[in-house]
Amino acid sequence: MMVHYQGDIVNSFYDTFLISWSIPFEPDLVCLQEETPANQDFHFGMDNSTLVSIKEPLQRAVARARLQLQRNQNTENKFSTPTINRKVTHLTFHDAARKALVEIRNTCSFDKSTIQSLTIDFTPFIFHTRHQPIPIALVNRSPNGTPGHIDKINPQDIAWLYAFRYAQKSLFIQSPNFNATPAVDGIISACRRGIKVILWLDLGYNYLKEGFGTFQGGTNEHIVKKIYKELKSHDNGAEKNLQIFWYTAKDQTRPCHFSEKKRNCHIKFMSIDDQVAIVGSGNMDTQTWFHSQEMNTMIDSPVIVKEWMNALYTNQSTNEYGRLNDNGEWHGISSNLNS
Repeated sequence: MMVHYQGDIVNSFYDTFLISWSIPFEPDLVCLQEETPANQDFHFGMDNSTLVSIKEPLQRAVARARLQLQRNQNTENKFSTPTINRKVTHLTFHDAARKALVEIRNTCSFDKSTIQSLTIDFTPFIFHTRHQPIPIALVNRSPNGTPGHIDKINPQDIAWLYAFRYAQKSLFIQSPNFNATPAVDGIISACRRGIKVILWLDLGYNYLKEGFGTFQGGTNEHIVKKIYKELKSHDNGAEKNLQIFWYTAKDQTRPCHFSEKKRNCHIKFMSIDDQVAIVGSGNMDTQTWFHSQEMNTMIDSPVIVKEWMNALYTNQSTNEYGRLNDNGEWHGISSNLNS
């Protein structure tokens, strides 16, 4: 997910890069001593001065993306057994994942009308409607190589912690990985106090690096079952406040396991109460929360958040086909969980 920013926030990006590199520029960057000019003639949509010169190439890019989407589905082998990395076939730890993968592959297919509708509403480029300047802040974290998972005093982690703690209605998160203990605890706490939570995660993402024995918290499959089990332990219906989905690509009717090397999503996005959003490089995994250098922006605008959310729902099939039941299991289209 790429976002184009204008205004003073751009200076903050420069500051972050300069601090990160810790190397003097000779000569200095040309804009280092200059104020960011306020563009009073800014135009939205395709009339933006930055886009006018590339309007036709952008339109052709969208057309190519839609055509590729249709071709991918037309050539998909709908009933073949997936190829599993031979390096891990001897590990019984992954047997359940492989069994689920075969079941998924043998469940789903598209008809021609579905393909046509997908290619029409596939819109990979989003042009915002006219809006006033909005509050934007950087919520980053600096790198930390110290072993252990204790470093939470940084803008990124604090922003996430307060989102879990002070959300009033809803939380939406899409992340490749989800296993950091503060994030897991935050979801459980939010659901128990009545917050509606939606998680979109990748099936099997980096499962060899995140799983048992890596001290990273566990695979997504393990974590979602752990969360539902904990929510059910109090027998108060808190699990009904949580919906978890496996990422499903636009041209698919089932999630693809990471081992297939076909469809993975690397979006890192959080929406709080449809008002505030945090987007950037930060995953909801242990490495990101406690060690990696990350760069994220936090905005306060229901208009922009709504347009971002619409883009996510439009350009994926996650909401239609990725829903898990409250045991953390995916049972395919026939489960009809979204009805």
